[in-house]
Amino acid sequence: MPSGSSLAVSNSIKYLRLLLSDDTKVLEFVDSSFRSVTPEAIQRWVDENLELLPEDVRRLYFENQLTSPLTKRILRKWWGIVEFYLGSPENTINALVRANERNKEILMEPRIREYIHSQLTNAYQYLKSLVMA
Repeated sequence: MPSGSSLAVSNSIKYLRLLLSDDTKVLEFVDSSFRSVTPEAIQRWVDENLELLPEDVRRLYFENQLTSPLTKRILRKWWGIVEFYLGSPENTINALVRANERNKEILMEPRIREYIHSQLTNAYQYLKSLVMA
C-alpha cells in the first residue's frame, strides 16, 4: 500500500492529467472555486493569515519532480486565466462577489481587501516565476 505522500502524488497526477485532457474541467475548477468562497471563509483566511498557495500545495504541485511538469503545462496552457485573476486582483474580487453576493460586504473592508490583494499578488509572482523559468 502506498504511503500517504505517494498516494497524494499519484492522485494529483491523475487530476492534473484530467485537467490537461479536458478543458471544461479547468473552467469548472475555476468556477467551483469561486462559488465555494463564503464571507466566513474569507474572514477565517484573514484572521488565521492563511496563504492562497500554502507550503504543502507548493510542495505537492510545484516542487515535486513528478507533478511539477504537469502543473507547469497546465499553467502555461491557461496562463490567460491566471493573468486575468491573479495578475489583476480586482477581477478576482469581482468574481468572488458575482459568485456569492454575500461576499460583497466583507470584501469592502480595507483590511480584508488588502489581504486578498496581497495573497493574489504573491501567488501570481510565485506562479509567474515558475512558468517563466
